[in-house]
Amino acid sequence: MISYRLGTDDRVLESDRDQLYYLNVPYFYVHASFENVVNVGIDNRDISMFESQIETQGVNHVLTAERNPGSGEFSYLTQGLRDAGCLRKVGQVDAPSVRRNIDQP
Repeated sequence: MISYRLGTDDRVLESDRDQLYYLNVPYFYVHASFENVVNVGIDNRDISMFESQIETQGVNHVLTAERNPGSGEFSYLTQGLRDAGCLRKVGQVDAPSVRRNIDQP
């Protein structure tokens, strides 16, 4: 369970919908196409704005996947925060990604 180190005062930022199942703490789900409160869209490369937006949402933990580091805007933005010393790794969990495909006839 991802939430074992988190309390009710924590808020997690997550971009992988499959992992939300593992959270039993407040979270903020971001999506590149459907979310603009925290902009992780294709045109956003502004790490300072990203940091400000997640702080405004009360986020104090960010879940990132290491399976595709550097791919996508969310990875770019979170890596920028790590490089600036704003994020640090506090743990790692093995949480498989669950995807279902509907068979086509």
